[in-house]
Amino acid sequence: MNYPKKLLHSIPKEPRRVTACGHQTGLTVIISPDLKNYHTTILGTSGFRILIHNSYDLVDDNAEMKIIAPRLEAFLSVAPEATYATKDVLGLPVSVRNCYTPNEVEMSTVRKYSYLNCMAECRSAIAEKLCGCVPPNFPNNGSRRFCEMKDLDCIVRNKNIYSGAAPGYNISFREIDKEDWKMVTKTECSCLPDCEYVSYGTEVTSGIFSRNNSFNSVSFFKDIDLRDKTLIHVFFQDLVSTRYRMDMNQNWLSWLATIGGILGLFLGFSIVTGFEFVYLFTLRVMFVRQFVNCK
Repeated sequence: MNYPKKLLHSIPKEPRRVTACGHQTGLTVIISPDLKNYHTTILGTSGFRILIHNSYDLVDDNAEMKIIAPRLEAFLSVAPEATYATKDVLGLPVSVRNCYTPNEVEMSTVRKYSYLNCMAECRSAIAEKLCGCVPPNFPNNGSRRFCEMKDLDCIVRNKNIYSGAAPGYNISFREIDKEDWKMVTKTECSCLPDCEYVSYGTEVTSGIFSRNNSFNSVSFFKDIDLRDKTLIHVFFQDLVSTRYRMDMNQNWLSWLATIGGILGLFLGFSIVTGFEFVYLFTLRVMFVRQFVNCK
């Protein structure tokens, strides 16, 4: 987010990166589930939710999610898949390619554009319009008032309007057809998909976390009481990843080849035949007229 200037010195301008794969070079954290204080949870289980998402995207329910149970050592391997658009695609008008690049649209509360960030800002604006405040989990750079306890009734009452798949409309998919859906998604939020994005597939393997299971008694955590603790390693699965290309299906060269193929299939058309047509309707006519005049 666009934090106040006084905090910019403590915020990295770019995400931290790694140059290798494997759990030795990834992120390792040890956390306590604090099971004694469990009372009411969002999920009917204990442990942690791990959300894997793009560095510049706001965290929401669309992120890759894994559940890690307490008292485990979990290895969470990440296999990213990137998609990029070619220059031919980016050279098309936005109305034709129907997507935005990260720096093509200026956002009000986040640094870079993405479909998820755009939808989050749209939901935030709708919530403020309805209740005069923004829920705490919505993007806010300090220019909007966060909701308090007195606003809870309004937030709960209008949740289906600002948090649904079509923000601003309290409707379900069964109530709208294809044409109405286009109108709903474009008139209220005007958010388009990303031309370039990365999706993160994950796999989890785990085992019981205990000093008794380690030949070195987990010396790295020698000063920590490991009872009721969870150890999580997050790392890249491989040095390489899959990259998909978004390209044009039809350009002028493929169009010309298609037309030539169709003509050749049905008419026996070729380049020589093309010159014959030109000769027949130009030079041939001139020669015939000249010959008639001579007679």
